[in-house]
Amino acid sequence: MTINALRIVAFAAAPLSLATPCFAVDPAAVPEAKRTMLGLYLTSQEVPSFLAERRGRSLFVDVRTPAELAATGVAAMIDANAPLLPPSGSGADARP
Repeated sequence: MTINALRIVAFAAAPLSLATPCFAVDPAAVPEAKRTMLGLYLTSQEVPSFLAERRGRSLFVDVRTPAELAATGVAAMIDANAPLLPPSGSGADARP
């Protein structure tokens, strides 16, 4: 899982579950430009148990673009897709 994907998971799940941080990703290992305000991150292996333990209290929003979802697949457990699009013409949405 990429750091970008970890950021997506943290963005979606962390704000709703601050009472019990149990994350395996050290925030210092995440490049500063990719850190979230809360600095909470999950690995892809932690997501299923995180969501199962917080059923009904967590919202898993995937913020990848439709093209990214088509290229990499969609997790069955996402609640919604709300793409955060890069600035137009930035080249950030280009994929090899």
